[in-house]
Amino acid sequence: EETALRIEQVIRLKNHIEKDYKDNLPVIITGDFNTHVKSLTKLKKDDYLMMDEVLKKGLKPMKHVENLEHTYRSASTHHTLDHYWISNDLKSSVPAVWPQCKKRMKGSRFMDPKFYLKEVSDHCPVTVELTSKN
Repeated sequence: EETALRIEQVIRLKNHIEKDYKDNLPVIITGDFNTHVKSLTKLKKDDYLMMDEVLKKGLKPMKHVENLEHTYRSASTHHTLDHYWISNDLKSSVPAVWPQCKKRMKGSRFMDPKFYLKEVSDHCPVTVELTSKN
C-alpha cells in the first residue's frame, strides 16, 4: 500500500533528523510526496495528515506549511502533491504556485500551461518564503 510506504519513509526521515541534526539548525522538508486524499485511499485521513502526525513530534518538531493551491495538474484532475514541513524555529509565507498552472499568460511558451505541463513538468513551480523566528 502506497500510504503505508509514505508513512514508513517519513518515520525513517524523522529518525535521521533526530539522530544527525541535534545542533539546533532549522530543518526544511519539501518535495513531491504524491500524497493522496482519504476519498481515494478509503482511509480515515489524508496521507499528508498522517505524515504530519509523525513529523510534529519528537526532538525536532516540524509543522506543515498549509498550501492552499493545487501543485499538480493534468487534463482531467488536479491535486496538492507537493508539501512542506519546517522546524518550529522558522516561519513561512503561504506557498505561492506560479501562474503557469493557472491560466494562459502573455510571454514565452513557458507561460502556456499546456506546454509547461507537457514539456517541463507535471508539477507546478512553488515558492515559499522562510524567515527565522530568532
